[in-house]
Amino acid sequence: FLSGRKNIIDPFNGQEDLKNKTLRVLQGPIFQSDPIRILRAFRFAATLGFEIEAETLKKIVLHKNLLMEPAQERIWHELSTFFKTTGTMPLLETMHHCGVLECLIPISESIQVQTFSHYQKLENLLKEPEKTFPDYLEAFNSDDFVNNQYLFKLSLLLNRRHENQPTDTPISQVSNLRASNAEVKVIDQTLKGARCLAESYSKNGPDLSPPEMYELIQIIQEGLLASVALFAAENPSDDVIQFCNHLLKFYYHQFFPGVNEKPFLNGDN
Repeated sequence: FLSGRKNIIDPFNGQEDLKNKTLRVLQGPIFQSDPIRILRAFRFAATLGFEIEAETLKKIVLHKNLLMEPAQERIWHELSTFFKTTGTMPLLETMHHCGVLECLIPISESIQVQTFSHYQKLENLLKEPEKTFPDYLEAFNSDDFVNNQYLFKLSLLLNRRHENQPTDTPISQVSNLRASNAEVKVIDQTLKGARCLAESYSKNGPDLSPPEMYELIQIIQEGLLASVALFAAENPSDDVIQFCNHLLKFYYHQFFPGVNEKPFLNGDN
């Protein structure tokens, strides 16, 4: 150091792992001393584009049940940061195969394949909304929508109820994840809106009358865009896409301008 020479002390060959973009846990009770490191491995893999090496994955499988010990706020931080990155589907599948996802967001065995297929479609839609909703790219690229995309992904995974849970039960009552009140509100609005869209489509088909669209939008309110994205990802047929585009057209060209117009009559005339 004093001579100005560079001499890196690297007893665990970390430089080679950095070069190969590999995440590796050190020897010792690393996960036992702080189980949140299990989630941090997936968060680093997602945000840095690294791969978790095989022996580390084996240790994650061995100690995954310890994830119930850390404070829920710490779990939420790691998990939400993970979902804020793009292209998380491969790591989500790895998380599932390791049993980590089951500890946090249990998904019924009978719908796992379907769930992951819908998740991939949602990620694709959020990444390239112009392919599904070419006329509303500005809305899908707005800061409010982009900043909440991680909540839409979580909404899809959290949209699983126990058999004895009513479908309208708030997500805050069926999940132990410690999100903020604002985040819980977004998730609940997204799920409620997607269910309303599904019910309306099932009942009326792809073509709604203006009064039916007006009533539907009144129910969903500000969660419309997120609900449309979730509904389209879970039901990616041409008729559903037509239904969603038709609804967005009515919202942006008729409903929204009408709501923001000044009243024709007021107390002064």
